[in-house]
Amino acid sequence: MTSLEYILKLFSTSAQVLGVPFIKTTPKKLQHWAEKNKPPFIALLDLAETNEKVRNNYLPSYNLAFVCVAASIKDANEEQITQSQIDADKLCKEFRYLIDSNRLVNTTSFDSEELFRDGVYLGVGKGFTMSIQLPDLNDYCVLDCNTETQDIRDCNE
Repeated sequence: MTSLEYILKLFSTSAQVLGVPFIKTTPKKLQHWAEKNKPPFIALLDLAETNEKVRNNYLPSYNLAFVCVAASIKDANEEQITQSQIDADKLCKEFRYLIDSNRLVNTTSFDSEELFRDGVYLGVGKGFTMSIQLPDLNDYCVLDCNTETQDIRDCNE
């Protein structure tokens, strides 16, 4: 299992524990998906990876952007909006807590902001970003024995 596969499975499992759907998608595709799937849900909308070399290994870091939508109430009153914002805040922080609880993942930052009817499909929720690090879980075993790229100078030079 690669590092990317690992974190995507962690996100999906964390959402399952919370009893909400998880989707990795784009903002445009999320609109179509959300029209058919009612809140609450958690969606991963952006994933960027950087790698820091540490000794002979890499330490992947992921910058992630999510939306956590708690409700999609049309013509909601202030009390309903406030309660939905509280529910969304709780859901995104519980999601973060489950990610933080993973023994391989280190959360290095977490920021959130309220969403309110961010497009017709969303409703009330939180947009949040987080940065995480974990060990490189990619299996390089097959490549370890390959020496073809160690020195590519032509012997006839």
